[in-house]
Amino acid sequence: MSVLKLVNSLNAIWYFDDTENEKKQHIITQRNVKKHFENLFNNGVNLSAIPDEISDNLLAIGVESSAPFSPSAFDHLRATCASGQLPLDDVIQSQLDGQEFDREEDYIELCHRIGIALDVDTSDDEANPDYWSLAWQDSLSAYQAVIDSVNARKPATTLKQNTSTDYGKLFDCAMQDFHVPCRLTYKKDIKDYAVVKMREDNLCVSARGMIYFIIYADEVDQEGNTLTLKELFIRECEKVDLEWYDTFSIIEA
Repeated sequence: MSVLKLVNSLNAIWYFDDTENEKKQHIITQRNVKKHFENLFNNGVNLSAIPDEISDNLLAIGVESSAPFSPSAFDHLRATCASGQLPLDDVIQSQLDGQEFDREEDYIELCHRIGIALDVDTSDDEANPDYWSLAWQDSLSAYQAVIDSVNARKPATTLKQNTSTDYGKLFDCAMQDFHVPCRLTYKKDIKDYAVVKMREDNLCVSARGMIYFIIYADEVDQEGNTLTLKELFIRECEKVDLEWYDTFSIIEA
């Protein structure tokens, strides 16, 4: 079971108790109950009943440390748990489905504490910031969410496809019968992917049967200037903000 995998990864499971010392001073005690947890669980005690079983036998478990009571004492002790350590309540709650938490924030905070205990970086620098909210919505247990987050890491390197607006080179590639992938503006702020290719009697840019533009031959503009096929092609590429994927390399003779 996942709870045993979690417990085996820990060197301490802390039980915090609100009590009095011999001087009748209000204090918080801290006990490592990992061995007791393992014994109870292996003997078939239900996970949710383990805290009560430990509480009933608390005097048999040595106190590791104590601190004066304060309203924030429990939160402080929980926050000081280091790698390999978790409070008992966190171990129990680590197995609950995400939707069993009333507040998403409580679930995410638990995930971060489990991450510290397991040496898994759960910060937004490593995991997608939306990942934890989605894990909660998908009802993953906090423990499973932390384990799965390793596969949701941001990539160590960001890849980029190189595009070019060197339309002269693109024209030359098309003239050599290469079908060249490209992207262009379809509508305002919407890009589409297409192919530049030379056909029997024309040069066209098309995608899925849709022709974005097609050029048949040289033409004369309104001022009487003759525009070559290449000049016409470059003009049309500029109109649609065409970018093409330059994957070509020179083959040495």
